[in-house]
Amino acid sequence: MKHPLDIGIVGTFSMIGLIALGCAQAHEIRPGLLEIEALTSEQDNTAHFRTSWKLPRTGYKTLKLAPAFSPACHYQQDPLPETLEAAFRFTGTLTCAPSIEGTTITIDGLQATLTDALLRIRFADGKEFQALLNASNPSIRIPEAGAIGLPAYFTLGVTHMLAGIDHLLFVLGLILLILGAPKDSLPEQAQTPRQRILPRVGVLAATVTSFTIAHSVTLALAVLELVTLSQGPVETVIALSIVLLAYEIARDPKRQGLVARRPWQVAFVFGLLHGFGFAGALAEIGLPQESLAMALLLFNLGVEAGQLGVIACVLIAFAGLAPLLERIPNMLRALPLYAVGSIACYWTLDRMQQLML
Repeated sequence: MKHPLDIGIVGTFSMIGLIALGCAQAHEIRPGLLEIEALTSEQDNTAHFRTSWKLPRTGYKTLKLAPAFSPACHYQQDPLPETLEAAFRFTGTLTCAPSIEGTTITIDGLQATLTDALLRIRFADGKEFQALLNASNPSIRIPEAGAIGLPAYFTLGVTHMLAGIDHLLFVLGLILLILGAPKDSLPEQAQTPRQRILPRVGVLAATVTSFTIAHSVTLALAVLELVTLSQGPVETVIALSIVLLAYEIARDPKRQGLVARRPWQVAFVFGLLHGFGFAGALAEIGLPQESLAMALLLFNLGVEAGQLGVIACVLIAFAGLAPLLERIPNMLRALPLYAVGSIACYWTLDRMQQLML
């Protein structure tokens, strides 16, 4: 019988496979964006705003989301939207009496989705308020003018990492590739899960650090518009990276490929592309120019927090689930792996098809 850690790896991959099967969409849903910009008041005790609501869509699917305001505000949406690459943009006007402070803004329909919506308000004095709305918190009460909500970008980074199933599967694949090496490659006395994991912690740390540095660099370059790449080809190669990882994990351990032999170098190369993928979310909602560096830093820290949380959960699963999964039949152990690889192949073909349309 295989070592319990091997079974733990299979069990973890089983959970990954189930998650992937439930989220097997080829294109992730970008966050929505509601921008409200103050105009000069035309009369006393009335605040006037210009609004822009960016409704996310992917392929032929458009989410049923719409902004809603307190009775103290009157919202008038223009009838014809602007069609963007991954969204529809609806413009309109908003009038609040006496001001927007203290009113509540809601994104109707957000409770039934897995996406987020960023709210950005520019007050008449030039200051901004920003907040991130999601399924558990679809409404927010607007505070006093000038309150800065930059932490919303940290939350956006966390949720984008956790909801981006392709980025998530790539990170998990790296972990499984490194920690799932055959026990024949370790000393005979390394029999417990902890003893088998510890010799590979250094390699895992170097690989994850390499991936982090790479996608942080390209994320910054893309957001600052120093380097730009089309999202279609980038997302296609990201899907291919998951196919490659699944193949490497499934192949004979005695015939290790480049990814298994040099995981941190390969993680760096693919990390560069994943950084452009992360930038896609920011490209849809933009960054506040007066606090560009801070917003970018907070988003990147959020991505890393989500990534570290996933890694911690997988390591705990390795140690905790292994004794419980010892009796899984051998024939069932490879099924989740092939499921993940098949889904990644589907993503790749679907994204290639989108490129040709």
